[in-house]
Amino acid sequence: MKTNSPTSAHNAPTLRKRKDAGTIQYELQTLLVFRVNDNIGRTIHFKLTHSKSIEDMGTLVWDSKEWKKANAATKAYVNGYYQARRDEIYRHNLEWCLYIDGALHTKEAVKQLVKSEIDSGKSKEPNYDSPYMRCNSDKSAHVWKGHLDKPY
Repeated sequence: MKTNSPTSAHNAPTLRKRKDAGTIQYELQTLLVFRVNDNIGRTIHFKLTHSKSIEDMGTLVWDSKEWKKANAATKAYVNGYYQARRDEIYRHNLEWCLYIDGALHTKEAVKQLVKSEIDSGKSKEPNYDSPYMRCNSDKSAHVWKGHLDKPY
């Protein structure tokens, strides 16, 4: 509220720019998405397990004060973004391995095992169980590509 008198400049109230709710939510969303990216990047780089990645997400995002300030739309966006990034991990960085005869085997290794057993005639023996029958599904797991010793 300015007037043109010389004394009014000294008494003029300072106007602070207030952020509207949309700007605040956008800034929260940007910060939380940054933290999701940080978590996903760390998960891929250090080949963390799924449970450690989820624990870090809780610490960085879901338990943060910013998360508590976010509205439902912002939370939905961040959760959707996290799910999309997590799906990228499954699509590009992990492979499903079957636990057969006491070890994890990739899809290619299982195909090779089946072929070798067929070629050797072992599959014609009575009471023969194929590698798929000998698979222990409880111990089969996603692992990081090229690292059978690093489960996700």
